[in-house]
This record gives sequence, structure tokens and C-alpha cells, in this order.
Amino acid sequence: MSALRRLAAQLGVDPDRAELAGKAFSAPTRVLARGDSAWAAGAPADALELLEEGSLELELQPHPGGPTLRQTVVAPALLGLPSALDGGPRASAARATGPARLRALPRAALLQAVHADGPVAEALRELILAALWAELSEGTLALREHLRVRPASPE
Repeated sequence: MSALRRLAAQLGVDPDRAELAGKAFSAPTRVLARGDSAWAAGAPADALELLEEGSLELELQPHPGGPTLRQTVVAPALLGLPSALDGGPRASAARATGPARLRALPRAALLQAVHADGPVAEALRELILAALWAELSEGTLALREHLRVRPASPE
């Protein structure tokens, strides 16, 4: 099963639509060995990355001199979406934890697809929205746990 089909299953997106969205990812596949850098913090966010195989450790230091946060992301995953959309620098560094395979959607092509008509662009937008929703939901759950906030009971 392709990485996009597996990602679609995780996100609740039609797998055929996800495969169609994959046609937008035109850049060659990058193969990383354990320890290879996928990108550095502060590097230009020149692409949306699809992690097809393997895993990456993301490293983020939200405040200078503060603690470094680490998260391991396992394929399949879309990475770098907020930075690729807004054109800002990458907030995190990423390093392969073992063999990994990445495929990129260059920022210019991503922005063109976001505003385009047609089945590939529509499928890509569906995939992006589902990925953003999942990321926001996961972040909300993590924040609630961190703050020990419980949802209000309906009364």
C-alpha cells in the first residue's frame, strides 16, 4: 500500500483521492540514511514534505536558551505544511532515525495547487485540510493534557 493510501486511512480521506493528490508531488524522492539531516531549523520552507518510509526526529527549541523539544514522526506523514504555506523559515530541524524516504511538493507548486481548479488540486486540498485538522486536534489534546483541562460537562 502506498504512503498516500496509508496516510488517507489515518486521516479518514478517500484513498483514491489521496493517490490523485500524490500527482502534485513532482520532485524526486530523497533517500536518507540514519542520522542524515532532512532540513535545519531556520532553513527556508521551500516544500511540503511527504514522509513515505521510515521516521524522522523533529527538534524544536521554541525559546532561545530554553529546553529543546523532540518528537519522532513515523511514515506516512505530511511535514512542514504551515511553513510551506506562509513562506516562513522552518521552525524545527529534522534528522532521519533510520532509513527514510521523502518526496517534496515545492512551495510554488503547492501555492498554485491551493488556488487551482481540477481534480488533482481538489484532492490535494482535501488531503491538506485533513492533515491540518488532525494536527490541530492532536495539539488540542496535548494542550489539554498539559494544562489538565477537562472538557466541560453538559449540564
